[in-house]
Amino acid sequence: MRRRGIRGQSLVEFALLLPVFFALIFAIIDVSRGILLFNVLSNVSRDGARYEIVSAVTPTGTCSATQVTQSQLDSAAKVAAGPLAPGITVSATSACATDTYGTYYVVSATGSFQPLTSVAIASTPLNLTASSKQYVYLP
Repeated sequence: MRRRGIRGQSLVEFALLLPVFFALIFAIIDVSRGILLFNVLSNVSRDGARYEIVSAVTPTGTCSATQVTQSQLDSAAKVAAGPLAPGITVSATSACATDTYGTYYVVSATGSFQPLTSVAIASTPLNLTASSKQYVYLP
């Protein structure tokens, strides 16, 4: 009789710890997905800024703020995003701006992240943004 009570105790302990274990696993997966999206956004903004500075210098050696269109920037920057590309917005926030270090371009990439663990509570998605500032070498 006593042996049967011990088996029931371990079943109760397992039933109490299983939801905590699964919540921890899904939280780790969600944090990993968020970090992945942020890294993809960083790469997209860096690629977009690189495309801008390569295309910015005119044949006369001056900086052109209107040489790259939004569709060209989107297609060049989103190559690194792979399957996440449809949910990413790319924008050039500073074109041909100047500071003490030289002329630069700033490109931002924004993506929406919906954690799996918050779907049950119907929370709003998180908007992640990454930007890259790269300088143009003008001869």
